[in-house]
Amino acid sequence: MRFSSVSDYTVAYQFTPSVSGDAYIYQITFTDPEGKTSTFDAPCSGGVCAGTAALESGWLGYTVTVSVSDGTGSRSAAVAKNLNFSAGSASWFPLTE
Repeated sequence: MRFSSVSDYTVAYQFTPSVSGDAYIYQITFTDPEGKTSTFDAPCSGGVCAGTAALESGWLGYTVTVSVSDGTGSRSAAVAKNLNFSAGSASWFPLTE
């Protein structure tokens, strides 16, 4: 999982899922400390999912969760916590299951 700042309110993300293909739909969710969530589709190409997320602020300390659905079920996993970003920098703590 990688993050980089696009601006004070937009962060770019990139991750490599364990499975990918047309049958799988990925989403990424950013949750602020007050529980407010922002969810975005995470498009995948060539086995890598990447995109940008416009958020309320870069300094809220987001928890980041990725979910995958294959049409028959879904699964989600927290992948990072305390994500903060501003123009030119991003920091977070990676999480593993």
